[in-house]
Amino acid sequence: MHTMIGILGFVLLVAILWDAFESVILPRHVRRSFRIARFFFRTAWTIWSVTAAYIRTPKRREGYLSYFGPLSLLLLIGFWALALVLAFAMLQWAAGSALASTENPSTFRTDLYFRLNVASIHLPPLRERKEDLAALCDYYICEMNRRFEREIEGFTEEALACLLRYNWPGNVRELKNLIEASFITISPLGRSPL
Repeated sequence: MHTMIGILGFVLLVAILWDAFESVILPRHVRRSFRIARFFFRTAWTIWSVTAAYIRTPKRREGYLSYFGPLSLLLLIGFWALALVLAFAMLQWAAGSALASTENPSTFRTDLYFRLNVASIHLPPLRERKEDLAALCDYYICEMNRRFEREIEGFTEEALACLLRYNWPGNVRELKNLIEASFITISPLGRSPL
């Protein structure tokens, strides 16, 4: 299995590098019938033109179609980059991973995950950092004031104490949803605390 993945990784690497070389350096001198870049552009153009057919005004359709060139080039470069990352990951996995151990044999997916997961940030859940609750409430109240065009000042002391006692299994998203639901249900008149 490792050998097959290694061969596939090498073939993918050579194919992407050769296609990029031909597309950038020799765009008019290549006579092969199948090229990755040509296939990508034809497929992208088909999707783009079918989508443009639904735009009724000619001026908007022309503006929409004018974005195809630069955007498709960026997408092609992104596709090449992802294919190169995949090819190198396949080669690395086939060569033997430093993550492999006798207890947990590494698979391609876990190896790729740990290679791409270079920097991780540990953020504890809201129930473990209740001291941040007041600041998060203030932030979301300001955000909802702008969004709903209201002038809510904040939570009362009793409401904040109730929020501090709650366990927050839905984490910060649950807090945001609660504040948003409160903004939807309260009267839009006057300045008042929640």
